[in-house]
Amino acid sequence: MTQPVQSSIWKAAATAVVLGLSTSIVMASDPLVVPQGCTAVATAHKNGCTATTILQCADGAWQALSYRRGSLNNTLHYDAGWDFKMWETEGAGAMNFAAVPGTGKALDLAALVETGAHAPTGDFVMNSNIIRGQEYALSGATTATGETVTISGEVFDVYLAERAFARKGATQVLNFSTELLISQSRAFMLEGNFSRAVNNGPREQFELRPQKIYEPGEPGFMATASEFGCD
Repeated sequence: MTQPVQSSIWKAAATAVVLGLSTSIVMASDPLVVPQGCTAVATAHKNGCTATTILQCADGAWQALSYRRGSLNNTLHYDAGWDFKMWETEGAGAMNFAAVPGTGKALDLAALVETGAHAPTGDFVMNSNIIRGQEYALSGATTATGETVTISGEVFDVYLAERAFARKGATQVLNFSTELLISQSRAFMLEGNFSRAVNNGPREQFELRPQKIYEPGEPGFMATASEFGCD
């Protein structure tokens, strides 16, 4: 980062969130482990050697397990209506970034599809080996881009989620921009390209748009390394 205060903030907080996106040197081959009570429904092969398997669990909630170069680096948790509830990362930067129940909705998929926009709200708490109980307030906007993409024969509308997590009691704001690809034919969502910045600092970009989707029984289903970007 160009400014010492931003570098310090990012190392103390945001690095824990996104460390799993850093490049692995050796290709691992960890098997995908499906949590008890959940069923894998699809695997998206993305750019950046990232494969994301979507699970639906017994309570209707969803999970997205993202493996990069064969190793699990993060898990996204959503409720049955695809409201974002928690982000967990693995490895040295392992952390948990979770919504506080009853404080708002990060995503209202039904309203988004009907109106083309949704304003995210809610409180979140970050915990890691070095951070305990750090509180954030979410604001921003999720809007339709007007773009559609077809992946493995399925048509998706593309939305952009701009999310600002303002640390309570401090001037730090973690800014994230994430593509949301929402199927036109079923209640199904994938996250795509992603960027991050602290306050008004430099923005880092990650090319993670899905290129193929595999269903149960197809080659590539439950893979832990993508067909794209693993060179």
